[in-house]
Amino acid sequence: MSANNSSENLDLISDEMIKILELSLTIPLHGSTSAVGLVTNFLCMVILFKLGLTNSMNILVFVLSMTDFLVTTLQLSICLCFLLKYLYPDCEVDLWVMGFYTLGWVRYAGFFISCWITTLISVERCLCVVSPFNVGMIVTKTRTIVVVIFIYIAFLGLVTPIYIQQKLDWELQYTIGTNGTLFEKWVLTVSFTEQSASLEIIVDTVGAVSLSLLSQLILTFCTVWMISALKTSSKIRKVNSDGITLNQLSGAPIQDEKETGLTSKERRLLRMVICLALILTACNVPRYAEIAAYHLIPGMNVGKYKNLSGFLWDLSDLFSTLNCSCNFIVYWKLNSKFRKCVKDMSCRRRLKNNKTYS
Repeated sequence: MSANNSSENLDLISDEMIKILELSLTIPLHGSTSAVGLVTNFLCMVILFKLGLTNSMNILVFVLSMTDFLVTTLQLSICLCFLLKYLYPDCEVDLWVMGFYTLGWVRYAGFFISCWITTLISVERCLCVVSPFNVGMIVTKTRTIVVVIFIYIAFLGLVTPIYIQQKLDWELQYTIGTNGTLFEKWVLTVSFTEQSASLEIIVDTVGAVSLSLLSQLILTFCTVWMISALKTSSKIRKVNSDGITLNQLSGAPIQDEKETGLTSKERRLLRMVICLALILTACNVPRYAEIAAYHLIPGMNVGKYKNLSGFLWDLSDLFSTLNCSCNFIVYWKLNSKFRKCVKDMSCRRRLKNNKTYS
C-alpha cells in the first residue's frame, strides 16, 4: 500500500529543485525579460504612432506592440507578487496566488490576442502577394479595427467567467518551523472549487488548444507561402539582373512582372512579417510540448506530476514573454523608417541634454 502511494506521488522534479527553478525562471529571467519588453514595446508604440497609422498594416503592428506592452506589464506585476511572497512569508494575504490568479488570466488572454494579431499581419501580407491589386479593397482600416476589437472581446470574454466564479476566502494553512514546530495561520487567498476547476479546463481547451492551434496553423501556412513568394521574387530579380528573359528560364510567358516580382519595400516588409511569425512559432514550441505531455505522460492530466507541470507552465510562460519582448529588434533590423525615427529621437534627446548642461 505504501509502495503504491509513493509511486503515485512520485514526481520527476523534486520540491527542492522546483523551488530553485522557480526562483531562477521567475525572478531573474522572467522579470528582466518582462521589464525589457515593457520598455521596448512602449518605445515601439511611440515610434509607430509618430510614423502614422495610415493603413491596415501600420494599425496591426501598433496594436501588436500595445498588446505585447500589456502582456509584459502584467507579467512583471506577477513576478513582483512572486518576489513579495518570499520577502513577506508571514503576510496574511497570499500575494502570490492572488497576483498570479488575478493578473494571470488577463495576461493569458493578452498573449493569445498577440498571437492572433501576428496571424492577421501574416494573412494581410499573404493577400498582398496573392492579390496585390485587390488587397486594398479587401483589407481596409475600418475592417482591420473591427476584427481587432472582435479578437479582444472574444478572448477577454473567454476568461471573464473565471473572474465571475473567483472567490476570496480565509484558509487555514500550516507551516513547519526550523525546530520542527507546526504553526497554523489564516490566510486570505483565492478559493478553488470543482466548478472553478472545470471552468478553467474549458477555458484552457478553447483558448490554449483549439484557438491557439488554429492560429498556429494559419500562421504556418502564411509563413510558408510568404517564404515561397520571397524566393520566387529573388529568382526573378536574379534573372533580370543577369539579362536572361523570363521565357528562357521557364519556357512560359509572363504577363506582368508586377504579378511575379516584389518591390524592394515589399520584400523588406515581407521579411519583417516572416521574422515575427517564425519567432512566435519558435516561442510556442514549449507550450505545445506541454500540451503533448499532458496527453502522452500517464497521470499528467490528473495532477500526478505537479512539479513537472508547474515547471512546464513557467517555461512556456517565459517563452511567451520572450516573444512579446523581442519585436523591437525585428523592427530595428528590417524597417528603415523605424530605425531612422529611433535615431532621430535619440539625437534630439542628446541635443536637449547638451543644451541643458551647457
